[in-house]
Amino acid sequence: EIYPLSLHDALPIYGKYTSALDYYQQAADQNPKFHVTWRNIGDCYAVLGQRALVQKSYAKAAEILSDGLAMNPGDGSGWATLAFYHAKIHDTVDAERDMARAQGASEVESQFMIVQAMALLGKKEDALQLLLKCMDRGLAPLEVDGALDLESLRKDPRYLSRVQKLRTKSGLKTS
Repeated sequence: EIYPLSLHDALPIYGKYTSALDYYQQAADQNPKFHVTWRNIGDCYAVLGQRALVQKSYAKAAEILSDGLAMNPGDGSGWATLAFYHAKIHDTVDAERDMARAQGASEVESQFMIVQAMALLGKKEDALQLLLKCMDRGLAPLEVDGALDLESLRKDPRYLSRVQKLRTKSGLKTS
């Protein structure tokens, strides 16, 4: 069985987005009801510049996750992820609703999903403030680097300053 890794994990294995896309498509064939696989397919299409297929893949991920949340509406982490998916397909109303339902999701991974949703919704300042809080709680710059939709936040001087402080604190060389 093929297990869907994150896009970040698959790239070193395959070295190419087209190879990663093939891998994820095989995983989707084996388990079409796993929303993360569809998100990864969408990310591959994003890097390959195929916007319509990005939208289609993220819409599929949102549909699958929505079905799961209908059975488990108390899953704050799921709502945070769904907010990101809805933001990714430009469904602002649902993304906002999902973020409100994700209020109980306090773990860093869920908060990072909300950061990405906010960034996609054009809420750069709110996204940056939450991102910096996530970094204070252990989110690594490497994770931020892997987020396709956070390019503008990665260029913000406040983010760059935080990364510099983390590197200095950990004794890493700075370039």
